[in-house]
Amino acid sequence: MTEFREWATHGPGQKLDLYPFNPSPLGSEEVDIAVEYCGLCHSDLSTINDDWTISQYPAIPGREAVSKIVAMVERRCLILRRGIISSRKSNIFR
Repeated sequence: MTEFREWATHGPGQKLDLYPFNPSPLGSEEVDIAVEYCGLCHSDLSTINDDWTISQYPAIPGREAVSKIVAMVERRCLILRRGIISSRKSNIFR
């Protein structure tokens, strides 16, 4: 897979910098998405600033996104298909 560059912070209150990330191969129940738009919410700001004292760094905020499915390993869900556009919150743990 291609190396990704994501906006991440490396500690509480630090600025966001581009962070290189190499994703693992897709699992059988995962999809590859192309994010078209992404926003930050108050929870993301709390994660960046470690307001809840549970943040792990590097932290990559922005879990509310409009994206398009570009690849799937297996088609286990009939409503998902390549090219579909979705808008939902996702929790990504690295």
